[in-house]
Amino acid sequence: MASVSLLGLLWSALRQVVEKAEERFKRWTKPATCTLLEGVAADLLQTKPELVAENALLRQQLIVSERQVKHPTFTSFDRGLFVVLASRLPNWKRALLIVKPDTLLKWHRRGFKLFWRHKSRGSARQPRLDEETIALIKRMAVENRRLLPSSVRRQSNWEWLGDKRIGTTTPNLLSLTVSHGV
Repeated sequence: MASVSLLGLLWSALRQVVEKAEERFKRWTKPATCTLLEGVAADLLQTKPELVAENALLRQQLIVSERQVKHPTFTSFDRGLFVVLASRLPNWKRALLIVKPDTLLKWHRRGFKLFWRHKSRGSARQPRLDEETIALIKRMAVENRRLLPSSVRRQSNWEWLGDKRIGTTTPNLLSLTVSHGV
């Protein structure tokens, strides 16, 4: 009997220790909440443009959260606006309520990638060969079908033109001629 009461006593003591540890863990991991007075004091230290940007970021989050009840979906405009507004705030992580900071950084990386992909695309340029040479290449390809099977033969047959720019242009034009029957 004594061993049963001792075991029960140890079990209840262990349960109390675990409960206390859980309480402390919850307190440590709970996000820091500031009081109204602390928030106002922090806002007094910010410049007016920072306050306007933070206000706009918070308003946009409200707009998105009012659109849907359960899980808000963000349009590409919302994502871009969040990224731009957050870039104007020194403490942007503090102003995010419905978006994780990692998600915002992911959107920023994706937008950066899209921007530079668009920026690095070459603009449509004029062909390096004049229209007269292109017409000659197409006409000769139609008249002499033996040029078409081998790219090596094509290259050697065009050497007599003496134009070094023909390198890759000629095979491209010849393949267009064959496929479209020009």
